[in-house]
Amino acid sequence: MAFKIVTIGCGSIALRGHGPAYRKYAESNPDVELAACVDIDGDKAEAFRDQFGFQRAYTDMDTALENEKPDAVCLVVPYQLTAQLAVAIMEKGYPLLMEKPPGMTRQETLRMIQAAELSGAPHQVAWNRRYMPVVAYTKQWLSRELSPGSLHNIRYDLSRVNRIGSNASMTMVHGIDMVKYLADSDYKQVRIRYQPFSHQGAIESNIHLDCEFESGVWAQIQYRPLSGSVLERVVIDAVNHTMHLHLPFWSSPDAPGKLIHIVNNEIKAELGNVELGRSEEMFIVNGFYSENALFFNDIRAGRRPGDTLKSAMQAVEISEAIRMGRELYVSGEA
Repeated sequence: MAFKIVTIGCGSIALRGHGPAYRKYAESNPDVELAACVDIDGDKAEAFRDQFGFQRAYTDMDTALENEKPDAVCLVVPYQLTAQLAVAIMEKGYPLLMEKPPGMTRQETLRMIQAAELSGAPHQVAWNRRYMPVVAYTKQWLSRELSPGSLHNIRYDLSRVNRIGSNASMTMVHGIDMVKYLADSDYKQVRIRYQPFSHQGAIESNIHLDCEFESGVWAQIQYRPLSGSVLERVVIDAVNHTMHLHLPFWSSPDAPGKLIHIVNNEIKAELGNVELGRSEEMFIVNGFYSENALFFNDIRAGRRPGDTLKSAMQAVEISEAIRMGRELYVSGEA
């Protein structure tokens, strides 16, 4: 029998990242059927269907799920809609891959967790940065090569251009999750500082997080919405080792990304994201293909995916603290 996939949402991220990943996965797995795509804009849904090889296009999610009865559902909608739609999908018991952030608040995320637990629906949060080849390589190296306690500091910088009036927490959530993932530890506490300044009659802020993890690792996360470039860079310090990660983005001068590994003040390795990912396709070097393929493979094999809503809770809580203008986050006090 065919493994049927339905995707909800045919906007820009779906077009650039997920759609090409679905098509490649179906081309590599002949028993996969791209059954249906859904968007409230019928023209978008039809164009997405035609571009990526889906069988049918719908404007109503419930109708699509009832007609198709898919084996896996992907949710790629604006973050304001994620919780409501995710709950509805998981209450029906469908395995779900949902775009990040998985909810704007702790309460939204708890409702999604409850829906998943009551129905037993497997699910995965789509943290695509975890699956960028340079990040996957670095994570494996840290786990394999470092002795316990030698990792001590991580710095994550997020820069944007003309990001005026945006929800900073929804951008910073990417860095908040990534640092936790690389540290392989829960946050203990985070001190939050805001640097407000006036721009074109509005008040914008640089935001700085000083983070302490349960493992003893410290981290700093910086967000600058009005810089001169679109960048996300990571510096990882361990005893005798420093790793610089330049993450790829569609419009970033750092694309397609690279890793520089320095040992005792000598460059020991400089690896490109294209080299590690064996592809120049941006949906691959940005991690979209690997995150989707892992989810589909887990569901087909009867495995429970690992990047769950529970594991995402701290990223949601810290993002909510930023949105509320708080200056301190302490684990367990949210």
